[in-house]
Amino acid sequence: TGLATIATQMGAVHKLDLTSDVTHLIVGNTETPKYQYVAKQRPDVKVLRPEWVEAVRLSWMEGGDTDVAALEEEYRLATFAGLTICVTGFDDCETC
Repeated sequence: TGLATIATQMGAVHKLDLTSDVTHLIVGNTETPKYQYVAKQRPDVKVLRPEWVEAVRLSWMEGGDTDVAALEEEYRLATFAGLTICVTGFDDCETC
């Protein structure tokens, strides 16, 4: 609720439901149904770490222009975050 309060104070619309007009998903855990749905079905939604909200707030409080796109890139959840990946079947490991 703290992040939601900060975001709404800056003009965001906070929703608990993942509707078609959602543009950003703040993720603390990749095991949630919302994250799993967005990862598979919603490439239009930016998936961000919770620290992004505070980073935008601090930039906004400093004044001047806030480069939201740069902060989105910096705090974007890594594609394979939370996954353990095993790769097998390579015959030529010099190219691995």
